[in-house]
Amino acid sequence: TFTYGLSTFSWSSAQFVEVYPLHTFLMTLTFFLFQQLSTLSEIRSHLNLVFFSGLALGLSLSNHYPLVVLTFPAIAFFVFSNREVLVSRSVFIRMGMGLSLGILPYGYLFFADRFSDYIFSSSVKTFSDFFEYVLRKEYAQNDRSKVFSIFEFFQYSGEGFKMMVTAFTPVVFLSSLLFVVDSIRNKLYLNRLIPLSLGVSSSFFLLFLFWQPDYYLLAIELYQSFHGFALGCLLMLSLGPIEQLLTRPRLKKAVSVGLFSIPLVLLVSNFKPNDRRSDTFTSDYADIIFQSLPQKSVLLVKGDADAGVLAYYHFLEKRRPDIKLTSQVAALLPNKLFDRKFDIQQNNHQVALLNFISANLSVQKPVFSIGPVEYFSPTRTPFPLLTKDYGLFREIFEDEPAPKRDVSIATQKEIVFLDNVLKAPYEPNFVHYRDRLIGHVCHSLLISGVDHPAFKIIPRCQILKAQWLHVEKKDYQSADSLFLLGLEGLKNRQNSEVSDLAKDFFLNRMKIISLLSDSEKEERQRLVRETVDITLPIALNFPVCKSNLATKVYDLSVKAGFVQEAQELRTTFSHCPIEAVPTPD
Repeated sequence: TFTYGLSTFSWSSAQFVEVYPLHTFLMTLTFFLFQQLSTLSEIRSHLNLVFFSGLALGLSLSNHYPLVVLTFPAIAFFVFSNREVLVSRSVFIRMGMGLSLGILPYGYLFFADRFSDYIFSSSVKTFSDFFEYVLRKEYAQNDRSKVFSIFEFFQYSGEGFKMMVTAFTPVVFLSSLLFVVDSIRNKLYLNRLIPLSLGVSSSFFLLFLFWQPDYYLLAIELYQSFHGFALGCLLMLSLGPIEQLLTRPRLKKAVSVGLFSIPLVLLVSNFKPNDRRSDTFTSDYADIIFQSLPQKSVLLVKGDADAGVLAYYHFLEKRRPDIKLTSQVAALLPNKLFDRKFDIQQNNHQVALLNFISANLSVQKPVFSIGPVEYFSPTRTPFPLLTKDYGLFREIFEDEPAPKRDVSIATQKEIVFLDNVLKAPYEPNFVHYRDRLIGHVCHSLLISGVDHPAFKIIPRCQILKAQWLHVEKKDYQSADSLFLLGLEGLKNRQNSEVSDLAKDFFLNRMKIISLLSDSEKEERQRLVRETVDITLPIALNFPVCKSNLATKVYDLSVKAGFVQEAQELRTTFSHCPIEAVPTPD
């Protein structure tokens, strides 16, 4: 118990509000109860155990059913191994009663909108709404990446293997490995080996039958949150050799001391990474924004990175209670501006957003948004109101001139914030979201004309400055150097994001090449060769038909006579419609 509780996974997951710690408890309880059922010789005097087994399973399904479904093979083994006792009408009835009671929390979805404003999407009114919600239709587009392949599977498997080796120190992993080998060799303990192995496989491997994400930082961090039950099964596998050693009187004392040393090692090694009392990253970020907004203003937050942080400090810690904070994408937060399920499909969401903004502007309430307002496209449906970009947020207004705002205090806070990032007092958990917020701060300093060492060190800030130098200063050479540094430092970023950034690098490099004189033919050839070498692997790693980078790299390869590179692109994108496939001129 101490070993499990002090592991990196358990300790870390206990510090954030998520379903996974509860999932681990409920699934472990379910597993234990079904294991008890598998040992029964008769059932009539144990129907209460059957009921509570069904109840635990139902509660597990109510908490996080996708991960529970993956454990069904392990549970099915227990039932199958004692099918003479468990396959009966009385078992089905009693377990069905427990299961029905356990999944009753799902009924709350029909009434949730009456008790809370914090519900995702629209309220559930019909069984069709219910099943769409429960079956995660909103997540369907994100759950499976278009570029997921066997390569990504092995990358995630590597992450999983690393977790299994290090979660409880390598000693536990080696012990579990010994138990597996010994059980297979001697055909002993198979009743323990098979279900526990299936339990380990549930989220480490079987997960990818349903969840097929791009291999990038956020998905990796999420993947590392899923494995509480699987790691528990791994820990139980390791007990086999330990139990054998404890039966030997001469070794019992030494083994006992060794067992207690494992949680002690975990306590010492994991205390500092999980001691986040001094981690003020989100608080500092929220202060920069809240202290920059004028009285009685309106703030439209955007995505997971900023919305959760600002909503927590505004709604729960009551910072800046005078402002009105809501989500421009109509998710999770109160004051939803439109219905996600119907209004987006019917193109009513844009009107709802504009009406909300205009209504507040008409009563002299300043309106701000984090980033550009969603659902508007510069080419198809331009945002009709005026905006002024301050970096961390934009102000929306109707008539020139733009309101004057003093952002000097915010700028000083941004400098201190980035100083702290470079000094590393902030803990590096959920790096993906922190990285995005750091990028917002760097963007703000660029707009304010303030330089900072972060632009030379942090990859996202390097890329932002490179884009700014390209667009604003036309300093293509300096931008090129920063693009190269930034692309090299953007490890484990989403393929689509890296592809977009590589496209910006490509366009900047083409500007440099176009400015070379006729006498610089060799330099031009060198730069073309280098440009293709850098961007081709990125283009091939994102084989999506709408890839702007792939088309540009293909055109350059054809013009430069790089036959092999052009053929690679044609082959990789052969699944695309004819008009989207790179073809020879």
